[in-house]
Amino acid sequence: MRTAVITGTTHGIGTVTAKRIAAAGYRLIMLVRDMHRAETLATAITETTGNDAIENVHCDLSSIRSVNGAVEEVGQRASDIHLLINNAGIVTRQRTMSADGIELTFATNHLGPFVLTTGLLSVLANARTSRVVTVASAAYQGGSADFEASLNTAGATGLQAYATSKLANVLFTLALHRRTRGTGITTNCLHPGVVATNLGGDNRLFRWGMKLGGALGAMRSPEQGAENTVQLALAREYAEASGGYYDQNMRRTVPNVTALNEELQDQLWHFSEQLAKRSV
Repeated sequence: MRTAVITGTTHGIGTVTAKRIAAAGYRLIMLVRDMHRAETLATAITETTGNDAIENVHCDLSSIRSVNGAVEEVGQRASDIHLLINNAGIVTRQRTMSADGIELTFATNHLGPFVLTTGLLSVLANARTSRVVTVASAAYQGGSADFEASLNTAGATGLQAYATSKLANVLFTLALHRRTRGTGITTNCLHPGVVATNLGGDNRLFRWGMKLGGALGAMRSPEQGAENTVQLALAREYAEASGGYYDQNMRRTVPNVTALNEELQDQLWHFSEQLAKRSV
């Protein structure tokens, strides 16, 4: 049985994605913060799909220690991984620092997935052919390349911080693609469209607006938003595709000049490696 690891499965796009991947017959390892909610979801997935190979591993993506612990546990449970989906994401109203002293949105949306993905590379390579799919956003185009700001207690908040973290997602995808050529690992990222989800985190007004927009048809449903992720994860036509950014209509689109800058990609990689050494 092929193994899939997915983050952020207890809400929105992640829940739909988990159900679709399980229905495709994968052994599913869900990385979650809320273990109780995840157990309930695992039971529901089994009842719906008949797949009882559903496991939960605790992982707080904003904590380097937690992510490293999850990497170790997943490595103990699975000798090879065929699919890694970096789905989880947040946007916050106020500027908040993680326990490791990193702006929370950047820590959760980029650094956590970076530590997770690089930590699992050997297990992904063991599968001989594997896919890494990262949920980015068209908002990356408004992101700042000043990643050092993620260490400052004052700076961008809300959507600006989110945009910067999504730029990091695209840069990381392209950097990873260059580093994994010939290994059997493919890596792509996508824009799911504007989806009515739980993305707003601590921002109740933002979350309410997202849900209202979904109800009025102004936004895509989680089912529609998950479709791009599922296509990149499962469809044959993307089995060998790598280093791509796909828009909400699944068109492979050339990223902007900032994201294509290989020097910046490498700078972010090395900066992330240094941040990954922080842990409390």
